[in-house]
Amino acid sequence: MREIPGWGSGFARCAAESEEPDQWRGLAGCWAPFLGHQGVRLPDISGFNAHGTLTLMDPTTDYIQSTKGYRVLDFDGTDDFVLLGNVLRITGALSIRAVVNFDVINTFQTILAKGGGASNKHFNLYSASSGVLVLDVSGDGINEVGLTLTNTAGVWQDVCAVYQPSTYMRLFLNGFQGAELTTSIPASMINSTQETRIGSRNT
Repeated sequence: MREIPGWGSGFARCAAESEEPDQWRGLAGCWAPFLGHQGVRLPDISGFNAHGTLTLMDPTTDYIQSTKGYRVLDFDGTDDFVLLGNVLRITGALSIRAVVNFDVINTFQTILAKGGGASNKHFNLYSASSGVLVLDVSGDGINEVGLTLTNTAGVWQDVCAVYQPSTYMRLFLNGFQGAELTTSIPASMINSTQETRIGSRNT
């Protein structure tokens, strides 16, 4: 994590942090479509200003109202994604959280990924065509260690993926741990310089 001047003096990055400071400790990025249509820019409200760019998406139609009443992004599952650039260069412990609703679960659909290709893989949280949620991490950019959890289509799900170096990988669904792996866990993840994306993995 970077140290931002002033934060160490007791100042919150935003009103949400002042209300729930424990939820913001260690936060490296928070992309918030619920703030509504801001053109092709998806704001990062973590304070690190790693704002995303809607790519192959139309902000006038791809921001929609969810059944829960929130503004969300609607990905077509083919080529839509949000480009975050070379951010989240995390090699140690990692947690990813996303609220998702898959129309179908028989196709490959990325939630959040960094790196890609044959030799620069980093991490990837996605829904596989076999109908499971998957967290993959790589220590060398080539080989990946994966953990899976049964997925469901047509419902809103709070998904959380956790990587603890050399110790475990865990997947949580709606606040409950659904899967854990404790063997062959990489001691660290590769420091990939490839871009990070929401909704797609770089190839």
